[in-house]
Amino acid sequence: YLTHTADLLRTQKRKSIRCACHMYAQMYVIRSETADLTLVETEPGLKCLLEDISEDGALIRIGGKGVKSMKIKLQFTIADSFVVMAGVVRGVDYEDDKKQSLLHFECTTISPQMKNSVLSYVYNVLPQEEKDVIDAIKLAEEDETNMESVEEDIPRSGGEVQ
Repeated sequence: YLTHTADLLRTQKRKSIRCACHMYAQMYVIRSETADLTLVETEPGLKCLLEDISEDGALIRIGGKGVKSMKIKLQFTIADSFVVMAGVVRGVDYEDDKKQSLLHFECTTISPQMKNSVLSYVYNVLPQEEKDVIDAIKLAEEDETNMESVEEDIPRSGGEVQ
């Protein structure tokens, strides 16, 4: 027998909104633990394509096979702002017919100014319908929180409410 619960668990742990894009970037493999992750690289890196982006990460298309848990740095221009993101490849999907990999990149290091550039791009690019859905979800979560606090204020002892 299965018991029912009133608690719902969220399956998607991502807190950020990802936006589809088509931007070329330079990717650098971080080989040293002491490397400066915010330093702008002047040498050309590996060419890659960003297919979606958020302030917490990106989906990157590269040629060849990618490696999970690889530390990388991305450099690209977004809306006339230069962005440097560093982090870890969390997953790899290899497409054998195209001989390309999709890297699921999690950003761990980004400056606040660059993060704001990415956020402004993401929220300005989203279609109005998606913005409305995101706003509705946020309002529903706030209403749920407010209802829980109201329920806590209601006396449970059967006494009169004044």
